[in-house]
Amino acid sequence: MRHQLTHLLAMSQRPNVTVQVLPFTRGAHAAAVGSFVILRGQTRELDVVYVDILGGGLFMEKPKELDRYKLAFEYLSAQALDFESSADLIDTVSQEHIG
Repeated sequence: MRHQLTHLLAMSQRPNVTVQVLPFTRGAHAAAVGSFVILRGQTRELDVVYVDILGGGLFMEKPKELDRYKLAFEYLSAQALDFESSADLIDTVSQEHIG
């Protein structure tokens, strides 16, 4: 686990990668029912949301669906720790795991 966390810290230093931690202490959140990924294209018409569901995945591309997931993502980002605090927490946890 330590190797995974240090790798995550290293990747977070890249200009095209953002890592934020949403601690359990923040309570219930918008993605508590499952994970999703927003795939952004060069224009809004190319945006797609991938939702991980039991038994597979689902792609959503209707504007209302995209807006719902984009709003959820913005909410999650606002609830999560900022970039520096997230990196500090990951570093602290990685130091607790030997091997």
